[in-house]
Amino acid sequence: MAISDQGGNGNDNGLLASIQHRFAQHYTLLSNYAYSHCINDGDTNTELGGPTYQNPANRAGDRGSCSFDVRQISNMSVVATSQVNGSGWTARLLNQWQLSPLISIHSGNVLNLTTGTDNSLNGVGLDRPNAVPGVA
Repeated sequence: MAISDQGGNGNDNGLLASIQHRFAQHYTLLSNYAYSHCINDGDTNTELGGPTYQNPANRAGDRGSCSFDVRQISNMSVVATSQVNGSGWTARLLNQWQLSPLISIHSGNVLNLTTGTDNSLNGVGLDRPNAVPGVA
């Protein structure tokens, strides 16, 4: 049983902080950090032909982080420009080159575990595991 409608609801909150500093005439540091959190009910991250909700009668039961939610992203880049003095061919060849390594670190995507069975008998087959402590 596949259900598709236009009644989805979601929100996204975020923060972006960035700093840039020029250390000397030929060195620049750029760093930024982004935090965001996307929450919705019934994420469609594949084709619309498949089911979306674990229980079609309870859309709010699937409310949680978006499948594309990456909470934290941090980037840092240093730009160094070569300065070769002189008037020879080596100075013309090696002057004003830029080296700019980029380091990017980010958290991973959310993971939605499903059993692949239809324990709830609603015909969808997207039931999540029901783990109760102390019960085998």
